[in-house]
Order: sequence, then C-alpha cells, then structure tokens
Amino acid sequence: MRQAKTTFMLTVSLLLCLAVAGMPTGATQERLGATIGAFVEEMEPISMRGLTGVYVTVEETEPGAEEHGLTTAQLQADVESRLRKARIRVLTEEEWNSAPGGPCLSVAVNTSKLVERDTYVYSVRMKLMQQVTLERSPIISLWATTWDEAALGGADTEDLRDVRRAVSALLRTFIRDYRAENPIDRSSRREQR
Repeated sequence: MRQAKTTFMLTVSLLLCLAVAGMPTGATQERLGATIGAFVEEMEPISMRGLTGVYVTVEETEPGAEEHGLTTAQLQADVESRLRKARIRVLTEEEWNSAPGGPCLSVAVNTSKLVERDTYVYSVRMKLMQQVTLERSPIISLWATTWDEAALGGADTEDLRDVRRAVSALLRTFIRDYRAENPIDRSSRREQR
C-alpha cells in the first residue's frame, strides 16, 4: 500500500509538471496517441493461460471525481460489461473463492484536481492478481501480480470521460492478452447455433 501511494505521488508530481508546461487534455491527447505519459509494464500474458474467468474489483474513486461524474459503480459496470462482451466470464465472489489461483482483475483510478487549471490529472492501473507458488518451495503460496498495465493523463473537470477511455484502453489490452492465451473455441460456437 505504501509503495502504491508513493508511486501515485510521483505520478501526480510528474503530471503537475506536465500540466504547468501545458500538457494537452481530451481529444488532443488522444490524437497524440492514447494517453500522454502512458507507461506500460509488460508482464507475460502466458500467466492467463487456462483461466476460465476473472473476479473484478474497482478501488473507490475520490469524492471530487465522483462529484464530476466518475463513480466506482460506473467503472465496475464498464469493466464487467466489456469483459462479458469479449466472452470473458466475470466470476462472482463465491466462484472466485473456489477458482484455481483466484484470478482477480483489479482497477485503481487515482485523480487529483489542479485548481488553477480546472483540470484533473489521473493515473489508471489495471492488474491481474493470482495465487502463485514458489518454484523453490511449492508449499509457499502468495498473491502476485501476473499482468500489469497503467496510464497517466489529464482531463478537463467538466469531462472525466477521458478517464473512462483510459480504463477502456487498458481493458482492450487485457482482453487481447487474455484471448491470445484463451482463444474462443469457434467449433463449440457453431454447434450451439
């Protein structure tokens, strides 16, 4: 938790510097290629092989962002809906507790309002956490992040849809990686028709 807060503070500091220097927001930012300052920590999608679905958690959004229309419930619904459309099963809490490895897709959105610019800077982090065992000592099992992506950006106070777009962009990457390791069985789909 402490590392996450430190990372967030460094991220906000970087974004504040970019904002003061005139960092673009909104549509301009998308034209420049997704989110300005996006950073990606590639992890092996192979860790997704054999998953039958994921449990989804979305961390609480800041009250200021909620006042401007960005809610935890909305983000949760967005993520779950997109996963279902991609035919990735969203596990209930009960299913998650009994699923091998307990795969959990965690979404964290941090926002900070720049009063003097009427802008929000944000960071979005999406990670897949699973129960893993140590090769050198298989009796040791622990939670580990096996896939992780993040983005940074800025959004106008009146339009926090840019934050939802950043979540959507990361989710597209997750779905692509998930499907690379767990392709849809086309033959069973034809049989159902």
